[in-house]
Amino acid sequence: KKKKKKNGSTQVVRPHNPCEPCTATMASTKWLLLALMAVLAVQATVAQDDEADDAADPTPAPTVDDVEESEETLSSVVYFPNNVKGDFPAGSEAQALIGLSNTGTGSYSILQIEGWLRFPEDANYRVQNFTKIAPKFELDAGQQASFLYKFRPLDKTQEPRVIGLVIAVTYQDSNQKLDAIGVYNATINIVDGEDDFDIQSALTYVVFALAIAAAAFHFFKSSQASAGSSGSKAAHVETGTKSSVGSEWLQGTHAVKGAGRRRSNKKSD
Repeated sequence: KKKKKKNGSTQVVRPHNPCEPCTATMASTKWLLLALMAVLAVQATVAQDDEADDAADPTPAPTVDDVEESEETLSSVVYFPNNVKGDFPAGSEAQALIGLSNTGTGSYSILQIEGWLRFPEDANYRVQNFTKIAPKFELDAGQQASFLYKFRPLDKTQEPRVIGLVIAVTYQDSNQKLDAIGVYNATINIVDGEDDFDIQSALTYVVFALAIAAAAFHFFKSSQASAGSSGSKAAHVETGTKSSVGSEWLQGTHAVKGAGRRRSNKKSD
């Protein structure tokens, strides 16, 4: 419709369409749905890529902070030959004999053995880390093997206490899966450190002292024999002829005259 204004200009007036707002709302909803579908498609693509990456990458090595007894077919036993009673002198070397048995059908690669001391109240708080060893041993099905692990708990200045000891073995199965087994996880008694003086050191000192005593005795006997031979030589003295050279400077003095009188008196007697 055309509507004539007061100033003489003509304005075109469109008829009112009641469905026009609905059309705009439907268009907005359509764009929102398209955007949501695009987001879902991107998420699905990312998820597929992550799954592909997980399938391609090997399983990461597990942490051994909270190791537990393995449920696999790898069993273990630990024996401390020098600390049967569970008392470990502070600062002294200790030995752990670790026995592993493969009761399954696959093989296990023993990669690493490590140990540490922990607080009895908090298993995640380490007090001391020990040296790691890498046996790199292939444990076939039905096979048994033993490993010697040496460690030195604390030092001699530490006071006796009760502390936790953990020994863990990291291995890889035939499917290239890494895992860890806690072969020992219990408390031990740290006692006063032992002195370094032992039987072997005592025998060494005794032999050394005997050697010194024998050398001293031999030197004493040699000195005594030398002194005896020199004394016998000194007792045999040759007198030779008497010389008057020593009294020439006394000629014409009373000393010479007195000596002559004494000699003459002796002869007259």
